[in-house]
Amino acid sequence: MNWKQRSRFLLTAAVSLGLTLSLGCEKSSPFVDHALNRLGYGPDPWTQQRLIELGPFQYIEEQLDPASIDDRATEIVLASYPSLNMNLSDLWLNYGDSDGLLGRPIDARIQLRAAKIVRAIASRRQLLEVLTDFWFNHFNVDAAGNAMALKTVHYEFSAIRPNVLGKFEDLLLATARHPAMLDYLDNQSNFKDGLQAMGRTWGINENYAREILELHTLGVDAGYDQEDVVMVAKAFTGWTTTYALQRSWIGDGFQFLPEGHDETAKSIMAGQLVLPPNGGEDDGRQVIAFLANHPKTAERLSRKLVARFLDEEAGEPIREELVRELSQIWLSTQGDLHAVTQRLLEEVVLSLGEQRQKVKRPLHFAASIIRAGRGDAATEPGRLAGALSWMGEDLYMTGPPTGLPDQSGHWASSGGLLYRFNGADVLISSSEAFDLQFDVEQGTTEALVDGAISQFTPSGVHPEVRRAIVDSLDGLPGATDREKAERARTLVLSTPEFLSH
Repeated sequence: MNWKQRSRFLLTAAVSLGLTLSLGCEKSSPFVDHALNRLGYGPDPWTQQRLIELGPFQYIEEQLDPASIDDRATEIVLASYPSLNMNLSDLWLNYGDSDGLLGRPIDARIQLRAAKIVRAIASRRQLLEVLTDFWFNHFNVDAAGNAMALKTVHYEFSAIRPNVLGKFEDLLLATARHPAMLDYLDNQSNFKDGLQAMGRTWGINENYAREILELHTLGVDAGYDQEDVVMVAKAFTGWTTTYALQRSWIGDGFQFLPEGHDETAKSIMAGQLVLPPNGGEDDGRQVIAFLANHPKTAERLSRKLVARFLDEEAGEPIREELVRELSQIWLSTQGDLHAVTQRLLEEVVLSLGEQRQKVKRPLHFAASIIRAGRGDAATEPGRLAGALSWMGEDLYMTGPPTGLPDQSGHWASSGGLLYRFNGADVLISSSEAFDLQFDVEQGTTEALVDGAISQFTPSGVHPEVRRAIVDSLDGLPGATDREKAERARTLVLSTPEFLSH
């Protein structure tokens, strides 16, 4: 055993011992609370118990193999949302019009949003849900509009979710070919200059080419220029949809139109990639392989993963050494997201005491309340989706291709926090609707406050914050134990300690 292996072994043993001593078999600990908020949507009884049984690194390994986790209870709930697993033709048949067999496009979007909430709250495959959210946001499309609503249902199911622990090249290709992305970034209408088809004259559309370079892979400062954008756009000419060409959905909805492809030779980034003439559909595939395995892509997306799971850049440099290590893993494994994510999450566990706090997004905030309260995920997901919208996270309805920002400052505005406080009040005051269960419901003021702190913020709150909550409850003359308990919980859920992770 070399020194690195010995060091990792000792750290693993120390972390596991700390968990055993602080958690036991019943209660959460500050470590568990923090770890499960970084690896998922907060602790619930199953994840708490599983983390202590396996230890942190085996827990990560299990979460990285979601198919090995029995999640039948969640799947039973999701079975009530039939649109989730439909192919495109079935989606259009059942939801594609005002008189679809099962509903309207808005009904499919409602099911998609409800499913995301149910999975965040109830799924035992917590890491899969966080990764699906991360990569959907990275490859964002906007589900506004009837056609995009149906395409987005299929997009997450077929392009994002199956690929979040595979090769990045496969994920990039799946998004590039999907009708949701082809529509959203206009590549379905990207054809060679002068093409006469479908009753009009077509030309190059650069929108997708610009975003695949700037947002999906290299980043704006990677050294490409406008001519490279044009070359990439030409490589993707003819990549369109069966519906655009045939007015029907066939297979996965992708279709290459050979006569719409620019067959000239193409040189990208000063000859780093040269595409000979007459490459056809393979031009686009070669661009995807080149971008997916480029050092700039490896560095930029490693940095983005570190910002999501470990430390965002907030006045201090991000962990550059870790970014370099993840980039090296990316390049040596041809973009194996499983390997990159595993190393990152090991560092998340080993560095918990050193991490800067991150503000919870609205879905994380609401899900962590219901998970800590042992609530029912199948209850009122539509109501929660509406609440998340006015908290600033309108699920699947983010317009810009940049997606939602992964910076605490965006989520910590005074207005945004006020909505969180109101949201906490609504969840607690309507606890029966979500079947929330609380550890302490009666007793002295201090017992009620400490019970709420223990259940929702195991790491505790600042003594002055605790004192302010106690004083607030003491200032409610004539209030019943239930009213005081509700106020205690609402105030604890409004503390910086619960709002962050």
